[in-house]
Amino acid sequence: MESNHIMTFYRNAYAFLFALLWLLGMAPVATAAEVTIIDQVAAIVNDDVITLSEIDAEATPLLRRIKSQGMAQSEEQAAMQKARQDILDRLIEKTLQVQKANEIGMDIDDAEVEHAIARIMEKNNRNKEEFQQDLKKIGTDEVRYRQSIKSQMLESRLVSMEVRSKVVITDKMVKEYYDSQYVQQSAPEGYTILQMGFVWGQAGRSASRDEARQRAEEARQQVLTGADFQELAKDLSDMPSARDGGAIGTLAKEEMAPYMREVILPLAPGQVSELVETEAGFQFFKLMSAKEGNVVVKAPFDTVQEEIRNILYSQESEQLYKVWMDQLREKAYIKKMM
Repeated sequence: MESNHIMTFYRNAYAFLFALLWLLGMAPVATAAEVTIIDQVAAIVNDDVITLSEIDAEATPLLRRIKSQGMAQSEEQAAMQKARQDILDRLIEKTLQVQKANEIGMDIDDAEVEHAIARIMEKNNRNKEEFQQDLKKIGTDEVRYRQSIKSQMLESRLVSMEVRSKVVITDKMVKEYYDSQYVQQSAPEGYTILQMGFVWGQAGRSASRDEARQRAEEARQQVLTGADFQELAKDLSDMPSARDGGAIGTLAKEEMAPYMREVILPLAPGQVSELVETEAGFQFFKLMSAKEGNVVVKAPFDTVQEEIRNILYSQESEQLYKVWMDQLREKAYIKKMM
């Protein structure tokens, strides 16, 4: 289970290269005529401050997407304001976690940071020179990036100790979930499917068709040798369904694209399809269950029990995390200024 969180950390750490926070300090005060406001305080969290520049730096990619959607001006302004507020809330959470880690004396040493960065470069096929070029493109350097990685690792370790270590998923819970979700006679007719897709070009993480195929083949092989499809989809898939673990719902035959019908219909529930090529990439699927009339054919329990365990683990972790963060907030002094 912990390996899934490690995998997610490395994915997020490299993505963080393209949304790095720029932390700006306040100018020293001289005379009233000489004072220049460099930054604005957006929130106070105990003895720390969150600045407007931090929020704007992290919000930039999201704000660009909002602007590209062609909304009416009032709707766009409301969406942008909500985005900034959501990011402020996340930065408050991050600050509270760092403060908690400092309180209990938790730290990450330099050797751990070095190892993490080496793994990030290896996972993303970047050598030292290419890695430094990536940093230069976004106007930062190794010192700042190392500080950011150290902060992420510290928060991940803290959450593991305070939240994940307290999650218990029993075999009984897994079986009950299977019986309620996979054996429903009232389930909609059709095929319940998981999807992974690997796209090349600007829309995906592969530079070429061959690279996309290789990534797809490697991911499919991992699934065939026992890796959890949904966790891999979250980490590797380029499709919008990745955030839901590859779940695309229940589709009738006529709702499937022809290339989907070709590889999905021959499958028995629990089986994984062959790779199929689309206009922009490669996909493969896992059939979870199928229903025609009153007959439900489900994936065998032993083929989905680890996926169910991960679903329950994620649900329980989210609930415990919320309770834990609520407790940290209740004990803290927090003042928003925007």
